Amino acid sequence: MVNEGNKVLINGKEYTLGTRLGGGLEGSIFNVEGLPNHVIKIINDTKMSKLQRNETYNHLKWLYNLGSRNKEIRQVLTVPKALLDDQLGYIMLKASEHDNLEKYLEVPDMTDFDEWYKKKYTLKKRYQIIVNLFNSLRTLHLSGLVFTDLSPNNIMVHKTQNQIVFIDTDNTRNRMDSYLGVLGTPGYMAPEIYRKPDLNLAKSCGIDPKILSNCGRITPESDIF
Repeated sequence: MVNEGNKVLINGKEYTLGTRLGGGLEGSIFNVEGLPNHVIKIINDTKMSKLQRNETYNHLKWLYNLGSRNKEIRQVLTVPKALLDDQLGYIMLKASEHDNLEKYLEVPDMTDFDEWYKKKYTLKKRYQIIVNLFNSLRTLHLSGLVFTDLSPNNIMVHKTQNQIVFIDTDNTRNRMDSYLGVLGTPGYMAPEIYRKPDLNLAKSCGIDPKILSNCGRITPESDIF
């Protein structure tokens, strides 16, 4: 179990984990002492097999190489800047000048909705957020990627310029991968991601089951949903 104050190695240099910012079953995100503009994500590998751990490491390495050679991707994805030497995880830039998109969607308790909607965030700002969100998603898809887990928690909005950055990018995939796992956030996943084809219904309706979406099939369309 990794905690605040623990030491980690990056390219042979030791760093101290600062305040834990959040996380879940998959891992935890920490500030880094001495690097205020960066955060470190430690992935929970306690229940991983050796094969799963190697696959995860290779995936993180692929994300690192992707960001290293593609400036457009670095502008819309918080890709790894370096992998950890002694832990399964990576260091990345902190979206310190951004707010979570959730902030623009949740109405505070005891607040008049009309007043909040009209005064707190202007129509122009909301429009810019929408346009920038789809432009950023388009950049990913044109680069041959699928984000897989689009939800307000994984979308950051620049406080003044309204630019979009996607965070928690571990599940980003190459769109050519035949990945059939269930990746996403309940309430935001496309139906084909978590719902198996109804073979009995297909048979009764004379539908070829092969044309039905496979459960867990990740595509640009599932991102757009």
